[in-house]
Amino acid sequence: MAHTQFASLGKHMAGAAEQDQMLRSVLREARRAAHAQAGSLYLLEGGKLRFVEAQNDVVAPGRLESVLSGRVGDVSDAWVAGHVARTGSVINVPDVHNPPADLPCAINTEADRLTGFRTRTLLALPLECSPGERVGVLQLLNRAGEGGRVEAFREADEVAVRSLAAVAALGLHNMLLQNRLQQAHVETIIRLSVAAEFRDNATAEHIARVSHTSAVLAEGFGMPPDYVELLRCASPMHDIGKIGIPDSILLKPGRLTPEERQIMERHTTIGADILGQSASDLMSLARKVALTHHERWDGTGYPNRLAEREIPLCGRIVGLADVFDALISKRCYKDAFEADMSLDIIRRDQGKHFDPCLTEVFFENLSSIMNRYDSGGEAGDASLRATA
Repeated sequence: MAHTQFASLGKHMAGAAEQDQMLRSVLREARRAAHAQAGSLYLLEGGKLRFVEAQNDVVAPGRLESVLSGRVGDVSDAWVAGHVARTGSVINVPDVHNPPADLPCAINTEADRLTGFRTRTLLALPLECSPGERVGVLQLLNRAGEGGRVEAFREADEVAVRSLAAVAALGLHNMLLQNRLQQAHVETIIRLSVAAEFRDNATAEHIARVSHTSAVLAEGFGMPPDYVELLRCASPMHDIGKIGIPDSILLKPGRLTPEERQIMERHTTIGADILGQSASDLMSLARKVALTHHERWDGTGYPNRLAEREIPLCGRIVGLADVFDALISKRCYKDAFEADMSLDIIRRDQGKHFDPCLTEVFFENLSSIMNRYDSGGEAGDASLRATA
C-alpha cells in the first residue's frame, strides 16, 4: 500500500545537499590540518556506523565510491572506526602493518585491497558534540611529510584535528536534528495525503507513482536537484482536496453528471485552501500543485482556465504524471488501459492538454517512468474521468 512506500520519502530532500557539502568540507579541512593523503567520515545512526564521505589523493573518486558507497559497520572492536565510535578514544597508529601489541582493535585493510591504496599510518577520532554523545568518526590516512614521504601523524596533528572535530560534531549534530524534524514534517504531510485517498487503495497507490513520474519529468526538464526532490515530496499532495469530496461522487463507478463534475472539480481549490499560505517551500509548491494540476495547455482546464506558461511548471508536470497514471491504472470507474493506448492518448493531447516540450521529455524518459509500473494492463471503459 502507498502509505508504506512513503516512510522514507522525506529523506530525499531533508537537507541532504547541505549535509553533503558540510561533510566534504569537514574532511577536506581535517586532511589539510593533518597533511593526510586520504580520509573518510562515518556517521553514527541507529547503533551502526554508515560511510558518508571519502577523499583520496591517490585513488580516483569513482573507484572510492564503488568500493565504499553504502557500507555500514558495527560499533565494535573489529575495526578502528567501530572502536572509536564505541569508546570515544583516539587511535593513532604509526605503522598499520606493524601495529602496537596493545592496540585495542583490529585494523581492516579490505578497502586497500579493493582500491589498490596502501594505508601506512592512521589517525581516527570521534566526532563528539558533548562528552559521551558521538555523531560519527573521522579517519585520516598517511601523513604526507617532506618530499611526499609517508610518516606517522604527530601529536600536533592530533590536537589540531581534535579541535576541528569538536566544532564539526556540534554542527553535524544540529544539522541532523534539523533534518530529522524536516523529515518528520514531510512524512506527516504525505501521510495526510494518503489519508485523503485511502478510501480506494488503487488511488492510494496512485500518489506513489505520480511522485516518481513527477521527479523523472522535473529532472528530464533540466530542473536543479533541489527542485526535483521538492517536487517529489510535494506531488503526493496534488489530490489532498479530495478529502472534501463525498464518497458518492469520488467512488461513483459510472460517468459523473455535470453537477457532480462541478463538485469533483472543487478538490483543486479545497486542496489549495487546506495547504494555505505558507513560508515553507514545500507547502508553497504543494499548494500550487494542488490548485493547478488540472489546468490544460490550451486553457480549457480548471479551476482558473490558465493556459500555456500561465500554468506553473509544477502543475504542468504533475498534471501530466497524474493523467498518465489514471490512464494506465485500474480505477473504480474503468479498467486499466493498455500501455500503448495510454501513450497514444498522451501523444494525441500534446499541445492541447499537455505542455508540448514536457511531453517530449515524458517520451524521452519513458523507460524510467515505466519502471514504476507493473507490465501491461487491459483497456477498459473509454469514458475517462480519471483526470477529474
